[in-house]
Amino acid sequence: MPIRTPPDRPLALERWTPFRLFTIAARVADTLGAYYGPRHGLNRAAWRVLAVAADRPGVGAGEIAQAAALDPFAVSRAIRQLVASGLAHRQAGTTDRRRATVAVTAAGAAVIEDISALALRIEAELVGGLTAQESALLDRLLSRLDDASLRIAARGWRSATDGTSVPTPDERP
Repeated sequence: MPIRTPPDRPLALERWTPFRLFTIAARVADTLGAYYGPRHGLNRAAWRVLAVAADRPGVGAGEIAQAAALDPFAVSRAIRQLVASGLAHRQAGTTDRRRATVAVTAAGAAVIEDISALALRIEAELVGGLTAQESALLDRLLSRLDDASLRIAARGWRSATDGTSVPTPDERP
């Protein structure tokens, strides 16, 4: 069954909300990556894995993949890179050796502290023009969009073609 789109509303990529969110995130990620890449020898996946592991000591690869929005192969490569560079250590599970956990070393914690300081300055500049009320509203709206994206991902793309997708604001009663 073909995807039905209203003929009077073709997709304008620059106005499509997911693309707008992606481009904002990509610009910020590129700016931050230009710092941590040369300074710490990390790629984007390794940075995300390190950040998740710092926030959740003893985390497993599956949870890292979900939290960092990375595929399992990227997580595995990043963990190997972090362990080899002394920024993290990996410990095999006691009952299932395939279920390993990852923790940040002291050197990894120092890297996280360095990158986090810049990341927070960039975030402050990004949202600095918002009032406290706008910032709180943005946080609530992002949470709602996050929840909606989880529901969409759980249903898959076919739900958008079979009439079970959530209506757009124009289609709501």
